[in-house]
Amino acid sequence: LKMCYPDLFMIIFAFIFLLLAAIAQVYIPRYLGNILDALGEEFDPSNTDNRDESMFEVPGFMRNVKLLVLASVAAGVFSGLRGSIFTVVGVSIKVHRRAICHVSERQAYILLLLFDRAASM
Repeated sequence: LKMCYPDLFMIIFAFIFLLLAAIAQVYIPRYLGNILDALGEEFDPSNTDNRDESMFEVPGFMRNVKLLVLASVAAGVFSGLRGSIFTVVGVSIKVHRRAICHVSERQAYILLLLFDRAASM
């Protein structure tokens, strides 16, 4: 946990983007269902008087299409940001870990040399 502390703010931002991506992804099926409901109600086989109407003139269709596109783009952007930030944090933690292990290996090597000299005297 000590190695994660310098990147704490980045980790917090990554979790915020994780939540925003999850929320955006939850709305995608909702808007898709609203689109299908609007088209299903307008072009019902039992209703024969609205056959000449374009699907773009269906009430609520274009609004839900725009919201679906917005939710999809937002989910993609938030997921990309989350993944990028977690990747940067992971690399940063690896660098910190290697620096700590490298120092420890050098110290161990120096101690072995010192003990080897002391044993040979």
